[in-house]
Amino acid sequence: GTLTHNASGGRKITARKEFACTTTGTVTGTGELELASDSTSGVTVTDASGTISISEIALSVAGTTNPVSLAPGFYNSSISVETTNGAFPMTILLQAGSFQFDDITISPVNAVDAEFNLSTNNPNIQIDGDLIANGKLSWVKGTGTITIGGSNSQSLDFNGESIEDLDIDKTSNAAVLASSGFTTDSLTISNGEFDIGNQSIDITGNMTMAAG
Repeated sequence: GTLTHNASGGRKITARKEFACTTTGTVTGTGELELASDSTSGVTVTDASGTISISEIALSVAGTTNPVSLAPGFYNSSISVETTNGAFPMTILLQAGSFQFDDITISPVNAVDAEFNLSTNNPNIQIDGDLIANGKLSWVKGTGTITIGGSNSQSLDFNGESIEDLDIDKTSNAAVLASSGFTTDSLTISNGEFDIGNQSIDITGNMTMAAG
């Protein structure tokens, strides 16, 4: 079935403990879907094989022991990472498989970081939009690959973290490194332009550039 949410003015759909969008499902609209953990329980996306194209998904995270756990799939939404309790760090656990994201924005309201845990399940991820860290991104890398794709101009900020193999594979426009560099296991430029500006990149493995 189809769930359409077009409300504004702070009204949103909130899912706690479990959420699923199966192959035949669609979540769409101009509103917000909040996936919310708290100090006593996490929230798990058990299936994201359907069409997820709602305007914004807010990951409201309240603890490392109670994270937001995401199933692999295409999250064609603007992802914002928020916090509900300043006493807890924020953990987003990516399950095994392949992920595709649009924009990802870290929006902390206190001093804690948002931790993306990729080391537990080693997923592959593709980012087709901006990655905005706001100085609060903690990246726990796995052994998968990060692909920077899509056709739009992108601003990327890995907050100086160590990340997996990175592949720039854009059909048009540039991916621009924003306010900090990073360390990567390897860098491949398959297609498109990667503008690092005045930032520094530490490549511990190979660097490969396609002809052209």
